[in-house]
Amino acid sequence: MNELINEIRQGDTDKYRLLVRQLAPSLRSYLAGRLSDFHLVEDLSQEIFIAVFQSIEKFDPKYDFRTWFFTIARNKLNSHLRKTYSKKNLKFAFEEEIQNLVAEVCDEDPDRERKLEHIQSCIAKLPEDALEIIKSRYYTNETVISLAERLNSTENAISSKLFRIRKNIKDCLSAELRHE
Repeated sequence: MNELINEIRQGDTDKYRLLVRQLAPSLRSYLAGRLSDFHLVEDLSQEIFIAVFQSIEKFDPKYDFRTWFFTIARNKLNSHLRKTYSKKNLKFAFEEEIQNLVAEVCDEDPDRERKLEHIQSCIAKLPEDALEIIKSRYYTNETVISLAERLNSTENAISSKLFRIRKNIKDCLSAELRHE
């Protein structure tokens, strides 16, 4: 691998194409485990390969190249997620999705607007960490495995939290509708 890297550093773009062919399947697999959109996986893969190419002079051959490469990939992925799914955008998307789901169920319901207000109220009552988890899971389609890894938790703990969050929203909605 070090010989290949040296040839790339000397300007051999054909060798870089070879490196891309070698690493692309692993990179796409890594990204697909954290993103649900195929096109986004492809776009982000290209961005990562460009960043690696532009930074290859900084690589220290005494370290493992794959580790360096996937560190860049992880950083690019996290940067993309932070930019794309800011808290404000996620809160709006989350509320809008809940409203759309309720609208489908109770389109003919004369109390539809009132129910939507109750749903928004229940969402607003969720703690920030719960909002982040449920939005990441259901609106960015981040996998439970990826959430557990990112939050330094276990898959079982994340699954349990998601269950409790959904139950809290449902219980809140029931309570608000009963107290009218």
